[in-house]
Amino acid sequence: FDFLLLSYKFFIDNFYYFFHSSPFFCVIIISEEVITLKMDIECIRDILLQAEEKSFMASRRYNPTPEDKEDDDKNFPYIAKYESEKLFYHVNLADELGLIKVNRMLGGTVVNDLSAQGHLFLADIREENVWNKTKEISKQVGASSLDTVKQIAVNVISSLVSGYFQK
Repeated sequence: FDFLLLSYKFFIDNFYYFFHSSPFFCVIIISEEVITLKMDIECIRDILLQAEEKSFMASRRYNPTPEDKEDDDKNFPYIAKYESEKLFYHVNLADELGLIKVNRMLGGTVVNDLSAQGHLFLADIREENVWNKTKEISKQVGASSLDTVKQIAVNVISSLVSGYFQK
């Protein structure tokens, strides 16, 4: 055998340990579990709202005490409702989508600020009436990709502006 590959499960940001000894190559990936998440555009919006207000750190394994949870609710009102795994996943997704600026650290990801694209997107979806109408239309058409949600939000705003001038 030229290669020996041990079976493994993959999840974003798991720890990878590689051992190389020619002619054998061995990969061992340590993972407690495999978690599958779908993009939650509401969570992305809440991350953007929170990042605009105050930087924060997202970690896969954050288990707050009741006192920490109370502080989180007060200091991070937009994101405190999310489980750490879901928040961590969506922070990394928002980073990949170019919506936020982050620093990766051992143990988590620090969200420092919004990117220019993040500011533009949040400007379109900040207002609750625009956001609710955008979600409603997105659900009706059965599309919830970031590009689609952006397009719907812009059209909702255009419709509101047109209605304002027709009065």
